[in-house]
Amino acid sequence: MKANRTKMLGTMALVAVLCMQLFWIYNSFQMSVHQMGYDNPWSLAADVRAHAFFSALYQSRITLLTSLLTMVVIILSLIDQINYIDEQERVRLLREDFSYAMVHDMKSPLTSIIMGTKYLHNGVLEKKPEIKEKYFCIVEDEAQHLLALINRLLTISKLEHGKLSIQKAEIDLEAMIEDVVDKYKAKSAKPIHITTLFGATSVLADEEYLKEAISNIVDNATKYSKEEINIQISTSENDRNVYIKIYDEGIGIARSEMKTIFNRFERAAEHERDARKTRGGFGIGLNYVLQVINAHGGKVSVKSEKGKWSEFTISLPK
Repeated sequence: MKANRTKMLGTMALVAVLCMQLFWIYNSFQMSVHQMGYDNPWSLAADVRAHAFFSALYQSRITLLTSLLTMVVIILSLIDQINYIDEQERVRLLREDFSYAMVHDMKSPLTSIIMGTKYLHNGVLEKKPEIKEKYFCIVEDEAQHLLALINRLLTISKLEHGKLSIQKAEIDLEAMIEDVVDKYKAKSAKPIHITTLFGATSVLADEEYLKEAISNIVDNATKYSKEEINIQISTSENDRNVYIKIYDEGIGIARSEMKTIFNRFERAAEHERDARKTRGGFGIGLNYVLQVINAHGGKVSVKSEKGKWSEFTISLPK
């Protein structure tokens, strides 16, 4: 945004300079015509005796204009190069943040899997079936978590390259959303309250991908929550669309992040990254939501008040 504003102001300044130069050329020429005793340039041009003067003046002005236009092109090229360098630096920083967070997110379940298999392998838990079963569940859950991360990355890549096929069917919204709610109620380490309100009970969509998209938004709401998690999921419809809204009373989203939060690798504003790294996530969850909903021909939007609440709205065509 800042780069575009700089480019626009630079272009406007150059156009203003060019207009001033053209005005100066016109005035200079008019003054020269009057000094030679002619009423207008046409009578001067018709006078053979003034031909040499006219040609010389014309050539000098053309040379000046050519130089000025060349300068304009050079300056605009420099502005483009500066914008390109700025964008490359922004992407580099995002990728660094992404790499750190991805390693952090994958290290945690891998550590749990290694520790769990170690205890299961050494036979210490053979006489403790309840604890043994608990470790089996931990290993399975963490393996599923890793698989979900990898599948999410692959799905985004396929969607971006148009290689993923969306299989739409009439699905039971209420049953699907209640399944998501039950999952997060069971796994939450904090007190969690999720309420549902169904004004629409079905939608034409790919259940697997829509369910994962909704789960990603709910997952964000739990990660960026306060001491107690409060979420409301509601559905509604009109003649053209079905709407799914996920509202939470978490830490909210800064206005400056609103336009980029759905970008790939985007996870937080630069000044908040260190604080949010402790919450996990590496910036593909909301991009996944965007890609999946776009593939359905729908839209996703967000409203928020920093420190108070956020509301994501998914709209899907009927």
